[in-house]
Amino acid sequence: MINHSNDLYQCLQIAISTLVDSINIMKQIPSKLRREAIASCQRCFDIVKLVLSEYMEASCHA
Repeated sequence: MINHSNDLYQCLQIAISTLVDSINIMKQIPSKLRREAIASCQRCFDIVKLVLSEYMEASCHA
């Protein structure tokens, strides 16, 4: 069985780093546009959480 955990970890690191960068950029966005930006980041964060939970579940059953 091939171990993809390192690749997944790196992907999650990049995704989380990108989210943090996005949040810092959002602080500079006018409030009218901020709601859309926050919703977009929330979707990204939900995907990261889903991938992480799937990985943790798979790890527990391995």
